[in-house]
Amino acid sequence: GEFNNSLQSSYRLFGAVEKGDTATMRLYPSDYEYAGKAAIKLKLKDTADAFFEQVIALQPERLQEIAGQLAKSYYDVKLYENAVAWYLRKNEIASLTINELLYLGLSQKLLRDYRGADTTFGVILAKSPAYEYGWLQRADINHKMDTAEVKAFLAKPYYDKYIELASAAPEKNKVGLIEAYLYMLVFSAQAGEYDTARSYCDLVLNLDANEGRALEYAKILNGTKSKGR
Repeated sequence: GEFNNSLQSSYRLFGAVEKGDTATMRLYPSDYEYAGKAAIKLKLKDTADAFFEQVIALQPERLQEIAGQLAKSYYDVKLYENAVAWYLRKNEIASLTINELLYLGLSQKLLRDYRGADTTFGVILAKSPAYEYGWLQRADINHKMDTAEVKAFLAKPYYDKYIELASAAPEKNKVGLIEAYLYMLVFSAQAGEYDTARSYCDLVLNLDANEGRALEYAKILNGTKSKGR
């Protein structure tokens, strides 16, 4: 865990080999790999990439493996641009797994590349249509893209699908369901469907009786008549 000391030790090793007798001293791919891993932990992204490019040059057959591992390592230390770059590089060689697509999509979302993230989660859901969290993420991404003054409610079909899947286990999916119900509450109220909005408000309060937003909406809705009544 002493990443700075580890990296400095690697530099001393590289220097010793460079000055030493190359007939008896050599560097191995693992030497560059250790240095690269330490550099990632220190968030020295250019340095880390350079070391791993040397590993790949020595062991090109490991490109797919290294790209996947490196992308996740960058995600873990919140270097999302590098995570995206390496996931896309791996995807050029072999299709990403669902987990890899998830971290790619989350990285894109955190970089506010919402269109890229939406595309990635679309691929995930095409592969795994019953993946509740995927629908929730796609809903949130579309909600974030819906920036026009008059909302288009782009997230509605994704929240609808999430509710369909997640409501079978409400306690497990409590946080996501509250967000989905609140969104649908606002959509219904703006459409003038106040009874439907009240039902979503009730669903939220059934999960969390102290949910502040739902309590405020309840006050407003209790003074509003249903459309056409």
